[in-house]
Amino acid sequence: MREVRWSGLPDHVLAGELSYLAERNHLPLAIIGPGPTINDIDPSHIPDEVIRFRMNMFFTEPTPRFGERVDGYFWANDLDVMYELMQSTHENKVYDYKLFFTPNEIRPERPSGKAIADKCRKILHPRYDHWWLIGHHPDVVRNMLLRPLPTQTFQAVATALILGFREIHLVGIDMYRNKGQRYAHDYSEDIKSRLAEKHRKPGYEPTAHSERRDLAFLSHLMKTFPDAKIYNASSVSPLKDVLPDSPIMHGTPIEVPSGPIVPRPTGGLIDPQTEVQRLSAEVAALRSSRSFRVGQAIFKPAAKMKQGLEGLRSLPKRRESDADPARVRANGVPAPSLDSPAPKGPARPVLAKAGAAAASALPPAVAKKPVLAASEVELLAICHETSSKTGGYRPIKNYVEETRAAGRDTVLLDLRKTDPSQQAHVPFPKAKKTIINSIAAFEWKAVNDFLAAKPDNVFLYLHEMDWIFERIQREQPELYKNIVKGVQSYPVLCVSKLQQDYIERTFSPPYTKLVYNVASDGNLDLSMVRKGPEDTGGEKTILMVGTIQRRKGPELFGQVADLAKEKGLPYRFIWAGHQTEPVGELSENVEWIGHQPADKLQQLIRQVDRFMLTSWDDPFPLSCLEALSWGVPIVSYHYSGVCEIIEGMPGCGVFHTREPGEVLKELQRAIGDPADHMRLFFHARPFIDCNHFIRFLDEATASAPSTPVMA
Repeated sequence: MREVRWSGLPDHVLAGELSYLAERNHLPLAIIGPGPTINDIDPSHIPDEVIRFRMNMFFTEPTPRFGERVDGYFWANDLDVMYELMQSTHENKVYDYKLFFTPNEIRPERPSGKAIADKCRKILHPRYDHWWLIGHHPDVVRNMLLRPLPTQTFQAVATALILGFREIHLVGIDMYRNKGQRYAHDYSEDIKSRLAEKHRKPGYEPTAHSERRDLAFLSHLMKTFPDAKIYNASSVSPLKDVLPDSPIMHGTPIEVPSGPIVPRPTGGLIDPQTEVQRLSAEVAALRSSRSFRVGQAIFKPAAKMKQGLEGLRSLPKRRESDADPARVRANGVPAPSLDSPAPKGPARPVLAKAGAAAASALPPAVAKKPVLAASEVELLAICHETSSKTGGYRPIKNYVEETRAAGRDTVLLDLRKTDPSQQAHVPFPKAKKTIINSIAAFEWKAVNDFLAAKPDNVFLYLHEMDWIFERIQREQPELYKNIVKGVQSYPVLCVSKLQQDYIERTFSPPYTKLVYNVASDGNLDLSMVRKGPEDTGGEKTILMVGTIQRRKGPELFGQVADLAKEKGLPYRFIWAGHQTEPVGELSENVEWIGHQPADKLQQLIRQVDRFMLTSWDDPFPLSCLEALSWGVPIVSYHYSGVCEIIEGMPGCGVFHTREPGEVLKELQRAIGDPADHMRLFFHARPFIDCNHFIRFLDEATASAPSTPVMA
């Protein structure tokens, strides 16, 4: 009897249109590419019952040689000409598209205009983000997140395997081995004129993909799914050396199985055995760079799983007049509370056992070196302080701690501890590279003296934008003068494109490089993310995390809360953070709960419905990253770097005005757009994992000019 295999996607996903494939995963699958060897294949040898995946601009082929039915269409190129051709072949019934797979959002501001975008949205249904589907398999997504990215073919293979397909034939997948021709059919001159050279030129796009990466990803998939049978149907592809031949290469049709079907087993997202494999892979990945902190990396998530999330018992209780013990969500699930413990989950002892076994196999911890080493160090990071409740120092501190744990010779110097007077001579360690973190470091005479000596390989890592620069210019003109001189002389590392644009147009530095922030306090544990669809109805909790200061917008947050109360909306507004400056009267419709310890704050973030950022400017707020890592959507003022990574994310929103009524409308719209918690988690993960940050920072400092540009 044939078994219908299902690899563990949530039932609410399976119940949708994706069941079209889930109910057919016992059948062979042909992933048909556009390589020239496709002309060597007899289409009749691919029976009608075989599932078909097609990719990119396959519809430019002269005739539908492999049939009109397209069971899954995969693409990632965001091209006007592609959407127009796709629309045409759909409306003219050239192809019968069943499911669409793309990580792209079809935006109305496309160059071809809103009309094309609107039409595309209507025809691209049902549409799935196959990166999101791949994200449900921990072992696959970890490998796919490596760079360069596997090409669309192998992303489709990964998707198919996760969906349960176990017999896959790769047809016309030549891996660009034909150097004279990219595709089996040529583009018209009109299409060529609308495509960038990289989309027309034979061979891989060198910065985006590579043959080596594709083969490595395929090897990983074959190890992850050992029961899968993957066949090659190309005479020139390097796949012929690693995969068995498909029968269609030798004139034999693909055999379609017959017999009764065993229904798929039901189950949760990940079974215990898969969870052990996931943790083992995590340990293996961490050993080389996190051995010093493996106890925290492994046992902390395990402890949370075993104990459940503790309630926020120590937080201030709500006002008595607001208490309503009977209040529940529409589906019967209690609303998040600051007064009572969060529901406890079942213990997962298997995690603790795996963690203990991994810890016993680790090498001994690397000994710490003194802060002021006499010999030359690999990298010196100079921070104005490393212990406040705000987060400007955290990314570079994480970098130093993680790299030192891996045995690299990096040093973090805290100016506030080293020179409280700000006027002393500080003997900075000799370093191959020096990073000065934040413009606050320019308050120290030692930093300005150091830069006056015109040292090489110095980088400014900035976390500030308009609001702070303008305040310093207004209140501390001498300090501002030193900052401007430094920014105009040394390479600047920026935490968002928004900040990079501001720095470049305001100061014209010699070099800028984008290095997004990292928030290591976020969630890296897949099992801690909410499961299933978002609740509908009931009270919604809106959270803001940040110090209470004018730049963070407490007045606007309170005005939105007041307006929501006036309209009778079931919204609860909470602000976590201590006050740092006078801001006037605070709204009584906001619960101002002050600074919270990291563990309490994480518990609170996980329970809320939306995180609303009201800052006037915020280059790249770490609290937003932490919220996304728990699967919580963000609603933000447009002048924040976080908007660069939430665009198109379900349940998120951006408001472009600070008028309370308009902000509330956008908040309501975002709440009405169901969140996809797992997609948000995987979207945020690169900004939570310090290993990504280490690589980006190393690459940025390696490519920058080494000599300062002095006026």
